[in-house]
Amino acid sequence: MCCSNPAERAQDLLKVGNEHLSRGELAKAEDYYNQAITEFPEFPHALNNLGIIRFKQQRYYLALELYDKAIALKPDFPDAYLNRSAALYEIGLFESSLRDIEIVEEITPDTFHINFRKGLIYTQLKKYDSAINYFSLAITYRSDNPELWTNRGTVYYYKNQLNRAISDLTKALNLDTTFSPALNSIALVYLRKGNLDSAEINIKRALMLQPKDSYYLNNYGLIVFRKGDINSALKLINQSIVINPDNGWAYRNKALVYLEQKDYNRALQLFYEASIRGGSVESLFSFWADAFYRSGDLKSACKKLDEARERNEDFAFLAWLSECIN
Repeated sequence: MCCSNPAERAQDLLKVGNEHLSRGELAKAEDYYNQAITEFPEFPHALNNLGIIRFKQQRYYLALELYDKAIALKPDFPDAYLNRSAALYEIGLFESSLRDIEIVEEITPDTFHINFRKGLIYTQLKKYDSAINYFSLAITYRSDNPELWTNRGTVYYYKNQLNRAISDLTKALNLDTTFSPALNSIALVYLRKGNLDSAEINIKRALMLQPKDSYYLNNYGLIVFRKGDINSALKLINQSIVINPDNGWAYRNKALVYLEQKDYNRALQLFYEASIRGGSVESLFSFWADAFYRSGDLKSACKKLDEARERNEDFAFLAWLSECIN
């Protein structure tokens, strides 16, 4: 490097690292960032960018440590707050993730990224109206982004506004016919509408693009389960779990299969397994309550129903609600 000043040498090393990062050459980028930090240990940009590498490696806690160091050195560093927000989001600390975004708002009016991130966070917090509002604001900036339409469409699905969901997801697919998250989400919408053939067509298209995606395999398993093919459903869901043992949705769906087969002990264990995987698994505690009820344990069923209520789950489909005394 050309410069004698450690800070200047570190800046040059950072630039080379950034070039490698932009090409996806993580190992080379990491080497240059580490060299930059060795030259100038209190270099927030190198620490932040090394955090980006850890994030891409899904080593979220290590990424958080690096973002914390960068922010401690430069408290007005919006990129580091955005990155830390993303890492906090990935480990399920959604309120903390939101606080970092609110700090970014105070530093810079980066409207698109703020609205997009808030939409994601409010979705996880199940504040769906707020999520729709922020995704809508983000769409005004990038209406050609299929991810935004997919995210808003998925929230409409969560709100059971299925026609609006199909409208948004169709817009996403018109922008990119190979955008697999939109294919996955529209498959789930058709599943809820009872159109199992359309659901299967779309989830197969998603899997053609991403054959090893744990969530797509799991959703395909749920679809074929609804079509009555128990063996194929279990095979697909088990494949999903092998690929991602922390996929709580897969444990929930596997539990639903065993619940249908009246294997209540197996179903109850699998609902528990789903609950300890983290994340927000739709209607988990409602189905879990139903398993207790069907097994003859009304007390436990009502307790799980209370937990479902605390999580704002939809449990109106349970026919025995009146048997629980509030």
